[in-house]
Amino acid sequence: MLIPATFKAEMQKDFPGNPIELQAELRRAREALARESALRKEREIELKEARETILQTDRARSEFLSSLSHELRTPLNIVQGYTEYLIEDTPNLDTQEIIENLHRIAGGSRAMLEMVTGAVDLARMECGARHLSPEEADLFLLARSVIAELDARPLANKARFQLVKPDFYTHVRVDTALMTQVIRFLLRHIIKIIPTGGLINCRFVRRNGNMVRFLAEPDSALAEETIAAVRARFNAQPTERIKGLGLSLCREVILAHQGSIQVDTAPNGNTVYSFDLRLSTAA
Repeated sequence: MLIPATFKAEMQKDFPGNPIELQAELRRAREALARESALRKEREIELKEARETILQTDRARSEFLSSLSHELRTPLNIVQGYTEYLIEDTPNLDTQEIIENLHRIAGGSRAMLEMVTGAVDLARMECGARHLSPEEADLFLLARSVIAELDARPLANKARFQLVKPDFYTHVRVDTALMTQVIRFLLRHIIKIIPTGGLINCRFVRRNGNMVRFLAEPDSALAEETIAAVRARFNAQPTERIKGLGLSLCREVILAHQGSIQVDTAPNGNTVYSFDLRLSTAA
């Protein structure tokens, strides 16, 4: 079919240039459009991920505040209750009863201070503002110090302790302030869930030549639901918030020291809480 010369002239006027060049230009336009579309999709994915991160942060903050308020409620009630009791009944109390009530108030205040300190340390660790300050320490001496501290609170302490001195050096490089909190929170957690007056056996074992394991074993078995709940908390992902401020701090500190923390059932049926740390070269 022949194309009239006048039609060709009109086409060249409306679409100047070589047809091959026009095709190349269209191809470049399509490629640019595809790149723009891909970039838009990437931005949509980034926005979706950012939104999910914000939602997770909000949920974590809500859970954190809920956990903190739950942990503080009991010591606050102790302080308030016994303070009101002293105000109302001091004239009818003898000196020993007053001293006992003051001990209870002091114990509640101390517990709240420990919780607040733990909450601050945990929050600073999670946002990267609290860095470890490792130094040489004897894990046995740290445990003995915490147990002596808990034993000095007869009215608040519902358990007895038996600490076995190991036959090897338990020297580790740890942040002593944080590790002391780990031992304290772990033992206090056990105290809260065992029968009144129960015995907690604490000991150390050496594992794989260069690891030390601290074990805390109450003399009675715990409910399977309790063990399962604690195990789930310890096995949670590092970025996952777990319920229980004390256990959260224990897990984060042990993981920050490249260790592990767990709860198991011993052959005798008792529940055993433990954590592993690497021995220092001095050991």
